[in-house]
Amino acid sequence: MTRDNLTIVERKLREQHSRPRPKRRLPSINPIQMTKNQRAQRMFNNMVILINQEVNLPEFKQTYFPDEDRTLEWNIKGMEDVDSGFVFEDSKVRTIKKLRDKPTCRFFCNEDTFLLLSTGELTYPQAYFWDLLQIDGENALRDYEIFKRMFNKYGHLLKGIRGV
Repeated sequence: MTRDNLTIVERKLREQHSRPRPKRRLPSINPIQMTKNQRAQRMFNNMVILINQEVNLPEFKQTYFPDEDRTLEWNIKGMEDVDSGFVFEDSKVRTIKKLRDKPTCRFFCNEDTFLLLSTGELTYPQAYFWDLLQIDGENALRDYEIFKRMFNKYGHLLKGIRGV
């Protein structure tokens, strides 16, 4: 059949099939972002292990927040899929499960601020006053003070986690 004998619809179909189709591209995963997420997740998991081994949690809980459980969540922009935070319950600490646990205190920051804080290059008061870190939640400032006292008293935990 020659081109002249084809209907308009047939011609259009042949033209569509003769054109090269654009290749479908899968969304690329940024290897740097993936590495940052893995390191952050590993850091939170190791922190839970260190806290449970090194801190006298029943005494700490009885001193600072008796008769209640506290949950600290980090909302890190760029690391939303990382379970970033801690749940203090039943004299133990575990990593937060974002879909299940309701945080009593939330820290909001970007990933660079989080990494600077976790390596000790930036202090929490500096990040807060320079508006790099926001704190939210019921009794958020009290919870912040509790966690700050814990890490001041058990500062060797932060040094142990930095090597991760």
